[in-house]
Amino acid sequence: AYLITDHKYGVTLQSVVQSPDYAEVNIKTIIEWIIDICDAIAHLHELNPPVLFRVLDAEKVVIDDFGHAYLIDLSGVSVYEQGSRGAMIGVDGYAAPEQYDGEHLPQSDVYSIGALLHYLLTGRDPRLAKRFSFVDRPVRKLNPKVSKGLDMIVYKALAYDPKFRFR
Repeated sequence: AYLITDHKYGVTLQSVVQSPDYAEVNIKTIIEWIIDICDAIAHLHELNPPVLFRVLDAEKVVIDDFGHAYLIDLSGVSVYEQGSRGAMIGVDGYAAPEQYDGEHLPQSDVYSIGALLHYLLTGRDPRLAKRFSFVDRPVRKLNPKVSKGLDMIVYKALAYDPKFRFR
C-alpha cells in the first residue's frame, strides 16, 4: 500500500501560530483550516483498508499561499487493523490516551484534531502542558470569542474515552 501526494509549499501551522500576526487570524479561518484537515483525515479513514495518520500536530500541517491547510510528512501513517496493537507512536500532547498503550484507532486521529483545534483557538501548545489536561485549560476561558458550540466540538473530540469522540 502507498499514498501518492503532491509537493505543497507554504508555512507550517506551528510557524503561523508563533508569528506575531497570529492574533489577527479569525476563528472562521481556523475553522476552514480544521475542515481541510478533517477532509484529509476522513479520506485516509475511508480508504480500504483505512489508514491512520497517528502523528498529527501543528508541524504536520502546511498553510499554502491561498490559505488552505494540507497534511505533510506521512511517515507516521499506518493501515488500521481492528484489534491490533503496536508501539506507541504519536506526538506528546496531541496523542490520544490509547496511543500510549499501543492502540491506534480512527478516533485517535480525532483526538489529535481536537488538540490541534484547542491549540489554534487558545495559543497554548499542548506539547508544553501536562498530558490530557485540556479540561484544565478551558477554550472559552482562554478565548472568549469562541462560541459554546465550537467549545463543545473541541471537548467532544478530546474525550478521554474514544467511544465518546466523533467517528
